[in-house]
Order: sequence, then structure tokens, then C-alpha cells
Amino acid sequence: MIYTRSNYRGDADKLYLHFIGDLHAGHNSYNESVVKKRINEILKHNAEGHPNRVLLMGDMIEAATKTSVGAGVFETNKNPQEQVDYIVDLFSPIKQYIDGCVMGNHEYRIYKDTSIDVMRLIAEKLDIPYHVYTGVINYAWNKQAYTVNIWHGSGGGGTIGNAMNKCVKMAIKVETDIYAMGHVHKLAYHSRILKHVDTRNNKLINRQQMFVLTGSALDYDENYPDMKNLDLSQLGFPILKLSGKEKKVTYYE
Repeated sequence: MIYTRSNYRGDADKLYLHFIGDLHAGHNSYNESVVKKRINEILKHNAEGHPNRVLLMGDMIEAATKTSVGAGVFETNKNPQEQVDYIVDLFSPIKQYIDGCVMGNHEYRIYKDTSIDVMRLIAEKLDIPYHVYTGVINYAWNKQAYTVNIWHGSGGGGTIGNAMNKCVKMAIKVETDIYAMGHVHKLAYHSRILKHVDTRNNKLINRQQMFVLTGSALDYDENYPDMKNLDLSQLGFPILKLSGKEKKVTYYE
């Protein structure tokens, strides 16, 4: 687990945090328009003085190999090198707003077979922090601070409940304000309040924790979820609004 701090140093009264992952770029069912729309929104909002920050959640590329599960290479329209180049070109316009990224199980396919970490190559080309499997990112401004734990995820998550349970279990490993998990291609969130011991002021205070499933850009029809008869899920990526005036996280989209 790698700890980093966001480069944001402004004084805005709110910050919008985007989680973008499970693109599977190069797959025939990858929906490019969903991603480009979000990137254009991020560029527009930052240009208007509204800080929008980004975390990349893995499975950015399809990374199909001859040993991949399923039809693999027969469902792609770009080879892995072309997929890597595509992701670098796609996110270069917003790279200054990206605060970290993790490897997904699809990038791990190439690492497992060749020892080449393509997610590390993407991070190096974009000059963004690479957290490998899991990471904690700190956002601190206006005397407010938020910590975010990101993990691509693993295993099955056929229902929202099963997937969210895996996300909630991330809290067993590290204590943060926000936990974000990809992999399951679902959009959902859960918020809870815990009593936090404030030893400095000798009192108990309420502390919010937010758990987020981070969506995808892979269409359902004629794809793996369709074959397995899994739930249909809305395409897209969640946004959290972090307040700079008080310690409060709101699920924005």
C-alpha cells in the first residue's frame, strides 16, 4: 500500500473527485463516448475555477492475451501496445488533475505472463503517482483533510450487495474517509457514521466513511455480463463532492 498526497493546493469551498476505471479500452464493447464526455467535463470545470481531481481505478485496457479467459483476443480491435498508447493520449489533457492509479486484473494478465507492468508504463508516461495494487491519497486544503483508499477489486460481485460488502471490507485494512473499488462494473455507494475518539480534545466525534463502486465504460450486450446473465448496470463513473468548509463527503453522481 502506497501513500501519496494530492497536488491540489487551492482554497475552493468544494472539490469534485472522479473515479475512472474499467474502461477495457481495445475491447469491441468499449464505450469511448462515456469516457470522452467525462474528460471534457473535467477540463471545462477546472478551466472555470472549480477543482476536479481524478483517480484511475485499473482495467484501463482490455489486455487480452492468448491465455485470457473467454474469447480474449478475438473480441479486441487494438493490440495491447495500441491500447496503452490510446490511454496515454486519452488522459494526457487531464494528467495534471490525476492524483493516482492502480493496476487492474486485466493489466495483471500481461504482468503475470511477461513481468511487464503496463499500468506502471501508463503512469510513467502520464507522470502520475502509481499505487500498484492499493493506495491511500490525502486531500488537504482549507484546514480540511480527506483520505481515500483505492483498490481495483477482485473476485465475483454478481449483486450490488456482494460487491458493496467487498468494498466495505476494505476498512478492515486501513482507516480512511473514502473507500473506492472497481472491477464489478457497478455504480453504487454506501455511507456510514462511526464514533471517532478525539484524544486531543477528550471527546467522541462523529466520523463519516463513504464506500463507492466506481462503474465502467464497457457495454453489456454481446459481452461477458450478457453471457453470464448478470445484472445490467449504468455506464459511467461516480463523483464525490468534498467540502472545504466542513468535513463532509457527498455522492454527487
